[in-house]
Amino acid sequence: VDRLSVEFDGDKVDALIDGAIHDPAATDEVYALFELLFPHQEKLEIDDTDNLHLLVDEDTASIPWELLCGRGSGHPSQALAIRSGLLRQLRPTLGAEPMRRTGRPPLGYRALVVGDPPAGDDVPRLPGARREARAVAARLEQAGYTVERLIFDDDADPVSSWLEIQTALYRQPYRVVHFATHGDVDLEHPQRTGLLIGPQQRLTAVDLRQMSVTPDLVFLNACHVGRVGRGAGLRLAQSRANELAANLGLQLMRNGVRAVVAAGWAVDDHAAVQFAETLYDQLLGGQHYGVAVHEARKSALDGRTNTWAAYQCYGDPSFALQAAPSRPRKPAPVSARQLIEMLDVL
Repeated sequence: VDRLSVEFDGDKVDALIDGAIHDPAATDEVYALFELLFPHQEKLEIDDTDNLHLLVDEDTASIPWELLCGRGSGHPSQALAIRSGLLRQLRPTLGAEPMRRTGRPPLGYRALVVGDPPAGDDVPRLPGARREARAVAARLEQAGYTVERLIFDDDADPVSSWLEIQTALYRQPYRVVHFATHGDVDLEHPQRTGLLIGPQQRLTAVDLRQMSVTPDLVFLNACHVGRVGRGAGLRLAQSRANELAANLGLQLMRNGVRAVVAAGWAVDDHAAVQFAETLYDQLLGGQHYGVAVHEARKSALDGRTNTWAAYQCYGDPSFALQAAPSRPRKPAPVSARQLIEMLDVL
């Protein structure tokens, strides 16, 4: 693989990223990022390619590559991830934690779906996350999966919810894991950065690393924008959610997860559900991961939000999520005697 290099001013790029993430109409910023971050001699080739598979590491994973636009335009329809399709892959770096090879693969067809766990009085609830979780669980169940639903209503007990989530994570050999909740970035203690699952309780990269069974697909939706956090901590998490997604996404790839989707900033409720529903419909219908992600982005492109670009999608474009094998239906008995014989066999 040819490695391209380019020099840039990190502070300047960070400021442009902040503007591009928080303003869906920020066309100038996304085009400026394209100009600054891609090597000059490769821009035309990258701009005209059919599909992109980017190798990223700890230093480059937090960049919102999906937003970047070429062809002299910052319009979302010209973004690389919409025009061509774009996936990420973990690039091994010297001295980094090695990719785990010893995790056991899932043998059955089980899924864990978590939606809107209560995280304390100062953390607003997320009805949009609940809708997303229910929609995902329903699609997986229709495809024959046994789904562990941990979707919390307004009256859920915040004291016990996090323990229920933590123990459920290790209870079964899940093939699919889906979280829709708040995220929290801890600058003083980076190892505490993670998904909020209870008051002062987070699901972190360490928790994910300890899973002995490696799921095929993990989807982490760290925050719905339908309800904005009141505290300074949540506002910080909103502003640095791209780093949260990169932190957890890279750890999952090191775990050996074949496909990872992590939201890089707060997402719109409706567009998030549209993205998730399309992604699972495509995957459970037999489509490859690369095509499924591309279709999901296009379905969430609504002209008013940038939720379509929020998702950092890591993995092999040819990955296919296995649907549960359908059970053959036995003919109904036509007499009492045949019913008795069928029961005897059972």
